[in-house]
Amino acid sequence: MKRIIFAIILLFPIIVHSQQMYKLEDLVRESLLNNYSIKIGKVSEQIADKNVNIGNAGMLPRIDITRSFQYSLTDIQLQFATGERIGSLDNITTSNNAALQVGLTLFDGLAMFANFDKLKDLREKSKIELKIMIETMTRELALNYFNALKQESNMRILSESLQLNDKRIERIKNRIEYGAALNLELLRAQVDKNTDSSAYLQSELAFTNFLRALNYLSGANIIRQFQPDTVINFASLPSIEALKESMFANNATLMRAVINKEISEKDRKLVLAQFYPRITATAGYNYSRSEADAGFFLVNQSEGLAAGINLQWNLMDGSRHIINAQNSKLMIEIQEINIEMVKANLEMLLNNMYENYSRRLAIYELEQSNIAIAKSNFDRTREEYDLGRATSVELREAQLNLMRSNERINNAKFDAKYAEIELLILTGTFQIAQ
Repeated sequence: MKRIIFAIILLFPIIVHSQQMYKLEDLVRESLLNNYSIKIGKVSEQIADKNVNIGNAGMLPRIDITRSFQYSLTDIQLQFATGERIGSLDNITTSNNAALQVGLTLFDGLAMFANFDKLKDLREKSKIELKIMIETMTRELALNYFNALKQESNMRILSESLQLNDKRIERIKNRIEYGAALNLELLRAQVDKNTDSSAYLQSELAFTNFLRALNYLSGANIIRQFQPDTVINFASLPSIEALKESMFANNATLMRAVINKEISEKDRKLVLAQFYPRITATAGYNYSRSEADAGFFLVNQSEGLAAGINLQWNLMDGSRHIINAQNSKLMIEIQEINIEMVKANLEMLLNNMYENYSRRLAIYELEQSNIAIAKSNFDRTREEYDLGRATSVELREAQLNLMRSNERINNAKFDAKYAEIELLILTGTFQIAQ
């Protein structure tokens, strides 16, 4: 199988590594080269591909060559009926043998053809397994990628909040000098700053952990320089009916269930082949020569060709063939049930994911209006605070509302994009370049 490369044509946020900018699709490409599971999957695919061979299915003849040489040193004592005795000490005997044997299966109940078809099915299954690995890795990459974006966005929000806290503390200190504020107000501002500082450190730790996960999954050396694309473009998805049709045609899990049924059908053919006779043809050339210093024959040599046809037919084996045939039929039935189960599960997942995607898009649109309100409320409260008409508690409340609104809109945006990616993977609508 040629290398599968996911050509994710949608726009994603980016990660900056030194002077190089990483998109999610770039990390997927890196993982196709460096991810350990993908490497194992590719090697397994190569093994399955090499196994598809007519010789591996038993269609080619078997050729064996044997060669032997034997040397012996013995004492011989001969006594004839006449009473005469002959003795020979240190009698040397040598024996040379060589043989060429050729065997070919002429008929085995069509088992060799079923074997060859099964090898091709196993090769196809290895390709599907690799595709599933790539899809699983892509989901994990996307999950960690957008989680990292969330934490980076939270860090920026908290960084702005910390700057505001510093200005607020400085203002309160100045007011205390002029007797216009109490120390309690300063303590509250310092507590708020410490709270935001703690939240920043937690986001920073989570951000670093997500980057480490991206490093492991993709093999890319992503460092702490991180810059998201503030614009997230969502794909224009077709109707759920069209997605369902695409899913049943392209979903890798369903494809694996179908190929497992086809493999079970080949296994049944192999079992049924045991009810037929097995006919093999053999041919060979044999050479044998022995020499002795004493005995009736000093030299004995033979050589020649031989050929034959063998028939083997098992008529009774304790009903094991019958039981195996019955079980093979039941195994096909199990695989058919499994296909229906996979279809039902996929349909449930599609409905859930489509609803999840639609709801998250709706939440994102709602949060876009909320952020405008929260920003306007914060700006007005800060103006009132600068004019002395609002307390620091009211400013902090407006600040927290803005922070929460920013966090919600970022989470909604990234969650909606991740839901879209999950939906595309489920329905097999990623464009794959071979």
